[in-house]
Amino acid sequence: MLFLLITTLSFSQITVSGNVTDNNGEPIAGANVIVKGTSKGYFRLQWKLPN
Repeated sequence: MLFLLITTLSFSQITVSGNVTDNNGEPIAGANVIVKGTSKGYFRLQWKLPN
């Protein structure tokens, strides 16, 4: 039972969203976002194309 709980917790996911900008509010091209203490991750790119 404990193993099942640990396995379930290790696969839990959260979504964090936001923008990486400089002090003037301009987007920073090529910025990297990391979570301290982690070495594995998953990412998704999403953007809106102008009409």
